[in-house]
Amino acid sequence: TPPIAELSLEDLVSRTKPAVVYLKSLTKSGTGFFVTDTGVIATNAHLARGEDSLLATLPDGTQLDARVVYVDPDLDIALAKTAGTNFPHLPLGAAAEVRQGESVVAVGNPGDAMLFSVTRGIVSAVGRFDAAGPGTWIQTDAPINPGNSGGPLLNLRGEVIGINSQKLTKKNVTGIGFALS
Repeated sequence: TPPIAELSLEDLVSRTKPAVVYLKSLTKSGTGFFVTDTGVIATNAHLARGEDSLLATLPDGTQLDARVVYVDPDLDIALAKTAGTNFPHLPLGAAAEVRQGESVVAVGNPGDAMLFSVTRGIVSAVGRFDAAGPGTWIQTDAPINPGNSGGPLLNLRGEVIGINSQKLTKKNVTGIGFALS
């Protein structure tokens, strides 16, 4: 099969944003995205842990109950399930094909800002980062803020290459975010 062409940023956002959701519990909020058309939502474990369900708001304002069905105790990944079918969903890109220097886009719901906002950057590094936890991590300079957690980090072909997870917050450090591959 021929390689999938890269999209303009505008086309990338219009194609992928409908599959992104704003997730909220009584105490936490963040982002998730549909990975199947049957209502399975991927997000961060730190958003779903301890919750039975989350309120999922779609970009068009529709609100759905998302039952937490899986939380990985080691990796920062969780799955929630909504009732329904024919949901827009995002394809997953191959982790082995993520390249340092590649352009990426993060879609999410950063705290105290506009929902379903988009930031862009590059893959700064890929590999193990034990301080962040097990797994393969993608370091990016795309701004990742609280509330972006659980949202997709996309390549320019519209494939999810990581789940936005955390931002390095230290004195004199800016613009270092991490997504779990």
